[in-house]
Amino acid sequence: MLDADRSAGCGTSAVTVSLPERSHQTEAMKAVAATLTSIGSELLRRLKGRIPLEMRRSARVHLERVNHARWGNLRRFEPFSSYYGFERGTPIDRFYIQRFLTERAGDIRGTVLEVGHARYARAFSSPGEVEIVDNDHTNTDATIIADLSTQDSLPRGRFDCFILTQTLQLVEDLDNALQNAWQSLASGGVLLITMPGITRADPEHASIDRWRVTPPGLETALARACPDAQQEVIGYGNLISAIGFLLGLAAEELNETELTPTDPHFTVSVCARVEKR
Repeated sequence: MLDADRSAGCGTSAVTVSLPERSHQTEAMKAVAATLTSIGSELLRRLKGRIPLEMRRSARVHLERVNHARWGNLRRFEPFSSYYGFERGTPIDRFYIQRFLTERAGDIRGTVLEVGHARYARAFSSPGEVEIVDNDHTNTDATIIADLSTQDSLPRGRFDCFILTQTLQLVEDLDNALQNAWQSLASGGVLLITMPGITRADPEHASIDRWRVTPPGLETALARACPDAQQEVIGYGNLISAIGFLLGLAAEELNETELTPTDPHFTVSVCARVEKR
């Protein structure tokens, strides 16, 4: 990461530019121009009197090319996918959610509760028993019909793991939902939570898509709702993956080096492991 204070305080004496012989001037100019581009325009201004005019012009052209945005087919009002990129492959937020759950598969044990389906409980482990909670009475797989925002709508102290993925953004009362999930855990039980950071509004539930969080925001909410919990909150994503996700691209359309870096300024998915001690 660039240290802004250090770069701002850099004096001209800290950089030495060796001028090449005229016979090699053309190729050397390109190399020097590229170097000056990485140095930045402020230092270039300070070095102005020491660099030949032709080299300064070449460096200026390089700077303009680097700083010029090229929209291409990204200049658009509609994303490439209207539903998170599912039809193109794995949605980018799902890539992060699956990574989070894979790394904590050992927590998916005993009696497990999941929202809407048992997809993740079965995919990442072989728990003893899986129950499904939903507020939709038409879900025939649901063993518990409940609104998570309603206090005590879940049984107390029953579950060894509650997989609570991509649901809390839709609840009416976030604090109540977290408290309800927390009290449903048995001693030693674990909440595995995922929430959206940077994302579009839900295309099917935009009218109830209420909440977005940052890692510090989720930490604060958990501290209120889950007293004495051992919590671990992780943010996933960076500028490239955030832009890709908003455009509806799939994870398969980015490479690993574009997906895995984490930048706290551009968090796509916020995940938490919360243990009841």
